[in-house]
Amino acid sequence: MEDILCRFMFHVPHHFHRHQVSKVPHGMHHFVSRRNALSELSSKMKAVKDRVKDLGDIKQLLDHVQDKGRIREESTSECSVFGDILHHQIHAEEEAVGFQRHMEQILNQLLSEESRSTITVYIVGPAGSGKTLLAKKVYNNDRVRSAFDFPFWVRVSSRQSSQEGILHSIERQMLVQVENNPTPLGVGDNRSELKKRLGGILKDQKCLIVLDDVRRTEDWKRILNILPAGSLGSRIIVTSCDLAVASLCVNSEPRYLHELKGLQWQDAWSVFCSNAFQSVGGKCPRQLHEWAKKIVQKCEGLPSALKTVSSLLSDKSDPIEWKRIYESIGTDKSMVRSLLPCYNDLRTRPDLKSCFLYFGMFPEDHEVQAQRLIRLWITEGFVPKDGDRSLESVVAEKNLRELVDRNLVSVTKRDIDGRIRGCRVMKLVREFLISKAKEENFLVFSEKRPPSSSDEKVRRLSLLDPDFSSSLLGKNTSDARSAFFFGTADHGSLIQPLNMLRVLDMKGAPIDRFPEAILGLLLLRYLSLQNTRIRGIPKSIKKLSYLETLDLKKTLITNLPRNIFRLQNLRHLLVYHEGAKPVEIGDRGVGNLTEIEKLSLIKVNSKIIKELRNLVRLKKLGITGLEERDGKGLCEALQKMSDLSVLDVRSDGEDVPLHLDHIPNKPEFKFLQRLYLKGRIVRFPRWISSLDSLIKIHLKGSRMTGAQPLQFLRNLPNLLELQMVDSCTGDCLEFQAGTFKKLKLLAIEKFDRLNTIVFQHEAMPELQKLKICNCLSLRIFPLGVEHLPHLEELILLNMNEELVNKVKNEARSIQRITQIQRTSNPM
Repeated sequence: MEDILCRFMFHVPHHFHRHQVSKVPHGMHHFVSRRNALSELSSKMKAVKDRVKDLGDIKQLLDHVQDKGRIREESTSECSVFGDILHHQIHAEEEAVGFQRHMEQILNQLLSEESRSTITVYIVGPAGSGKTLLAKKVYNNDRVRSAFDFPFWVRVSSRQSSQEGILHSIERQMLVQVENNPTPLGVGDNRSELKKRLGGILKDQKCLIVLDDVRRTEDWKRILNILPAGSLGSRIIVTSCDLAVASLCVNSEPRYLHELKGLQWQDAWSVFCSNAFQSVGGKCPRQLHEWAKKIVQKCEGLPSALKTVSSLLSDKSDPIEWKRIYESIGTDKSMVRSLLPCYNDLRTRPDLKSCFLYFGMFPEDHEVQAQRLIRLWITEGFVPKDGDRSLESVVAEKNLRELVDRNLVSVTKRDIDGRIRGCRVMKLVREFLISKAKEENFLVFSEKRPPSSSDEKVRRLSLLDPDFSSSLLGKNTSDARSAFFFGTADHGSLIQPLNMLRVLDMKGAPIDRFPEAILGLLLLRYLSLQNTRIRGIPKSIKKLSYLETLDLKKTLITNLPRNIFRLQNLRHLLVYHEGAKPVEIGDRGVGNLTEIEKLSLIKVNSKIIKELRNLVRLKKLGITGLEERDGKGLCEALQKMSDLSVLDVRSDGEDVPLHLDHIPNKPEFKFLQRLYLKGRIVRFPRWISSLDSLIKIHLKGSRMTGAQPLQFLRNLPNLLELQMVDSCTGDCLEFQAGTFKKLKLLAIEKFDRLNTIVFQHEAMPELQKLKICNCLSLRIFPLGVEHLPHLEELILLNMNEELVNKVKNEARSIQRITQIQRTSNPM
């Protein structure tokens, strides 16, 4: 059905007309082709409906058969759980290398006599990170075993189709262990009877309960209701891949979280070598050293992977064999078995599963910018549309956080407020998800090996290796919806057959001209040419009438054609390039982009400023070249942008003042979170002090008298980051007690006259990072640094040599600081 509609849209594209005079003859010209296309569409859709009806009848029959089989499957999986209990209790002699710190902390938490209420310890980490191993070591510790009346090990299986089945399984496992006699318990035992027997035995007893592999928050909520309650100091250990499980707070009882991120390099190397080279005392032979390093790196510190692979290699000494096993890591049965349950938990969330599989579009070890990913997910249709377009990015961000919480995706970079800025998937996870993506015909890619042939229609292409890219194209790729090009220079011949594309991402491709073949992709919604060397966009870009995202960041483009304003569906126009010449656009027409949400960074003039007031959907606006006379007009336009969250305003030169004080003290854009101002400020805009949602503010070249900004910023309730470059002309900055209560980062740079910085007691109680650069008049160490209880990092760059020497002598007041950087600039 989707293919039929796309073909119709391709042959009858949408056209934008500013005037009715041109719209009428154009419509008459396309009348015949539109009528023929509608007729063909109608007949094809009827054929599809008939086929769907036939498939529905078949599905009913299959559902009937599956319902009968599910009962047998649940009883079989129920019995297999008891094998898991014995397995986890018997094989607990493995060495827990790298877990010593966690082990000691958990023992102290379990054995502490300070609390008589139930304490829960959560061990959370990705599949194969050693959660169960660590829990085993704790469970079998002699001190722990002797401290509790009843220790239980319970394997929480999600193999049962219902939560009731899971609870039944847990109660049965506990009774088996407490009664030492599983015989009286049948598969069909009544749950109320089991609970009654269990409660009678455990009444007023001190218990240790290990719940291994709790994967779903809804399961955990139900499990809590059946655990024996008491105030005799019982303890619970929960292992899970999902951080959300640990976030459930229950009755304000004490709880502790241990996140396993993988072993450090030295520990990982030790685990691998001790298993792979047992016969030679754990020492790696020289001829295998390079392959051993590659294998340990690919395992990324996961104990399960290290032990599995090292066991496979323990009797092999041929480097060719090692190479073969290295290339197969991630697809072996043990890794699939460990990741499959986490993947299967996504089956009830097809949107989340698609978001996860989408990481297979990127190369190994590729860091993906979170905002780029979110835009792609929305364009692909992975985010359910409920009519409120403004919530799409919120839902997409929530999906990303959930994948991180489930330990399927790793965060590489966070913003000051904790928001994810960059992410990736581990090498082993990527191997797994690519196999699943191919299996489900989600994507096809070329990467150092020829792609497998298939008659299935290809929906997504990821062209990682130019040598095999052309072999991917054929009759089954003509309906592809998305294509990523990495390092592919022969773009024209590859793009041309893909005329159904909605997404084309060529970020970093080795091109210096706009590929003309793109203009034939009439259904395109997302186009990224970021980080390429193209210098211009053709006027015929107007053909891409469905385009929603045009990413031209870090290109050599300095001018955009006026026809770009005919793209009325455009939501994101990104042309930012730090240090490059500002991008100029036509004087008239930007006001036609009424759907635009992100517009950054463009050079403006008086005419463009007037048209900005039409862009009421803007969430991010970045402009440069603002003249003094246009300050009032910009303020009037900003007042119409109630959804604005990011604002970047730069004047036309360092001596051109920014007049932004024409906004009421309570502006319409109540949700502004990030504010960047570059240019001289005569009067500080007082409305900024009313922005309760403001998280980050950068002031550059403001050159205000005294310490003027501080009095307007000091009471902002959510301000986390303040960066000031050449912002004040005074000789003293004093941060008063009780101000900047949430600030985590403070940067002070290029304050030519500054000779004193004072932190009063209880100023900036949350400050973690202090950066001072190019303040050559500052000769004394900032006063009151000892009053900053959470300061971790102090950076002094290009500072007076006298100050740098004093820092060395301030060990007593800064000994808490874990990182200190300093460089001097002798005067």
